[in-house]
Amino acid sequence: MRNIDLTLGAGQGYQSAEKLAREAVKKEYGADLSLLAWYDKPRKTGAPAEACSLESWKCVRDYAEHHKADIRVSVNKDAFEFYFAKTPAGTETLDKEGVADVHKGIAVDRDENVQGG
Repeated sequence: MRNIDLTLGAGQGYQSAEKLAREAVKKEYGADLSLLAWYDKPRKTGAPAEACSLESWKCVRDYAEHHKADIRVSVNKDAFEFYFAKTPAGTETLDKEGVADVHKGIAVDRDENVQGG
């Protein structure tokens, strides 16, 4: 896994760190990458929540490694970590309206107990 280390000014939070990480990855590797996992050390939270709920940063790293993340971006010496994976060829991207169209007409209770639903 390739690593990028970045520094963000004091007082900046997760959203600024994510934006900086995405810009660095796009600049260096192009736009064919998807955010796979992340960890916000100041708030002690990360994603994917389904796999790492109430777990530490190690769960996020393990998840990213086992799901073949290609790039790790560390912001402010691991205060924020972002893991990106190459997007497979032929992958389609849904916009907000596309997602709404796919789920149109599905009863809410039908999906409530489905992981990722």
